[in-house]
Amino acid sequence: MKENYKKWLVVAGSLIFSSQLFAGIALSISPTGASIQFPSKDHGGGMLSLDTSQPSGADLLTILGGVTQEIPARTAIGEVFKWNGDSATLSSIDFVAAGSGGKGVYQVFLLDLGSDTFSNASHFFDPANHDNLFNAGDTLTITNSEEKEFIEVGFSVTDRITLQDGDSYAFGLLSTNSVSDLTLVRSGGGPSDPLGAGFTTDGLDSTSANVSPFSSSGVRNIFLGVYTIPPPPPAVSMTATHLATIGTHLGILPGPLVGRAYSRAVHSLPATQWGESQKEGIL
Repeated sequence: MKENYKKWLVVAGSLIFSSQLFAGIALSISPTGASIQFPSKDHGGGMLSLDTSQPSGADLLTILGGVTQEIPARTAIGEVFKWNGDSATLSSIDFVAAGSGGKGVYQVFLLDLGSDTFSNASHFFDPANHDNLFNAGDTLTITNSEEKEFIEVGFSVTDRITLQDGDSYAFGLLSTNSVSDLTLVRSGGGPSDPLGAGFTTDGLDSTSANVSPFSSSGVRNIFLGVYTIPPPPPAVSMTATHLATIGTHLGILPGPLVGRAYSRAVHSLPATQWGESQKEGIL
């Protein structure tokens, strides 16, 4: 189902980008310009944690010279990427569009494929055997454009899933109508991500996905930027003895009384407050 959205232009310094709101997702679009990789941060403050456009060899193409790949009508195209790192909350996933007609409707999906690695043409997976981690109603239409653009798909709280260390994920766009008007950018001449691969499939209920379908000579990767939310700073656990010491220095109550009066009410202090106490000579 196509969702209603509103569009506006935001000026940030010299950068002009457009934003669209759909049910469950926020879409931000900005020109790639002379960029050779994805931005270090997304518009929601997420940090770039994985970039499948970065080549593993000097002769491979980057965003500037990547190969274009159109999404056929009623077909899904995407990229399997391997998440190696601590568990992290997903903020957004970016891809590069080389042109769009502004009429095709695409469902955004993310499948957790488990701990297997998908990095060559002999690998395959069954979309029907994996649940879509996003909402089924997460659809979008890319604004009409003939230039390369970064397309940032930012997720609402209900879609902010946690990426699990060591798992592979299949991110893709499924054309839900008869219009074929969106072109993505992928690697050419070889893989740009040694732990991932591009894929196509007929739908999320399909029993097979064609891994590395774009070349008979090996894997090609859809360019993705995966952004995650940095974890909050750790809190410093405070015992009754610590609280008594702080209270004595502040002149609030004698140490034993502080321990009894405040140990049940205060269990921790943020790391920033703990540091300030140290700098002021309290501890």
